[in-house]
Amino acid sequence: MRRNGLKSLILASAFGFPAMALASSFDIPPGDMDHALRSYTEQSGLQVFVRDDAVRGVSTKGVKGDLSPGEALSRLLSGTG
Repeated sequence: MRRNGLKSLILASAFGFPAMALASSFDIPPGDMDHALRSYTEQSGLQVFVRDDAVRGVSTKGVKGDLSPGEALSRLLSGTG
């Protein structure tokens, strides 16, 4: 799967949840995308399903602040492809 496909798949799945509108406090440091998505799941309470090979070697700039889960995920994936 191409990386921009990863972003589209995750965002399309995530934006279907009504809870996406509620703001939460996020503090996910820059680094490995696999670790960042696990932190996102813990902090948002939403599950993210992605193949291991789709995030292998992918890095994120991280995200910090009071954001909706959808905005936090979008920022987490920003610049990844």
